[in-house]
Amino acid sequence: MTDVWLTAVYRLVKKGESNDGAIDIVYDRIDDLHREGEFDQVDEILQRVDLDQLNSTLMVAFLCITKLASERGHLPYRPTFVKRIVARMESMGIEPERIEERLRLLG
Repeated sequence: MTDVWLTAVYRLVKKGESNDGAIDIVYDRIDDLHREGEFDQVDEILQRVDLDQLNSTLMVAFLCITKLASERGHLPYRPTFVKRIVARMESMGIEPERIEERLRLLG
């Protein structure tokens, strides 16, 4: 099952609109869940995110908004999510140096 907000993110990415609106949706939803202490739900979302429907900017947005909770041990799936993102970026033809640059502080 895909959340309505996540479907909206996919739709914005597909339309090729500015990333700002999609990033705002991701940040708002994940931040709300963090504040509510719903880390299990965030971890489940990371497992369901369809990376084929995101661009690299949105992938990095997910990493940004989940970094602190992961560092505090709340998101056990996140390291796997990072690996999925790296694999997806590689399949998109993004050069390894550029991937490393984008993920250096977020992995």
